[in-house]
Amino acid sequence: MIKLRYTLSILFFVVALCPASNSLADTFPKCFIGSYLIEQGSEIMSLWTFGARGTLIVTSSSQKALSFSTEHGSWQKSAQKQAKSTMLDFSFGEDGELINIARIDATTNFNGNNCEEIEGEFTLRFFEPDQDSLNIESASGEPITDTFTGRRVNSE
Repeated sequence: MIKLRYTLSILFFVVALCPASNSLADTFPKCFIGSYLIEQGSEIMSLWTFGARGTLIVTSSSQKALSFSTEHGSWQKSAQKQAKSTMLDFSFGEDGELINIARIDATTNFNGNNCEEIEGEFTLRFFEPDQDSLNIESASGEPITDTFTGRRVNSE
């Protein structure tokens, strides 16, 4: 019995030390992580923050004027220096009621040795409050596309 426990303990220890084939480092490259000052082709400015475990938060300069919330979503590596992401936000009417949910699907290319610059394109779709914003097929209206470029925000 003691020999079996000893063998199982060693086996568990060896398995714990083995790297996973799909490690977090491959899925969420350190180079991508951080905040970027973005300028869209439509001249709107925003801040995009790529989190270490695949979260994405976007604050736009047009939020107040267009009455929509901060965008929240997720990202994942899709190529060597590329990520795909999906974000959602809520739009409100004058009296504060929810009028729609916006979904933004983006492809971001990271440039430079330390990913100090990014560029890409996104598609914006709107969903009525009773539609499933996680299902692209239920979007109402025509999608809107735009491009963007950005630079990493660094502390000095």
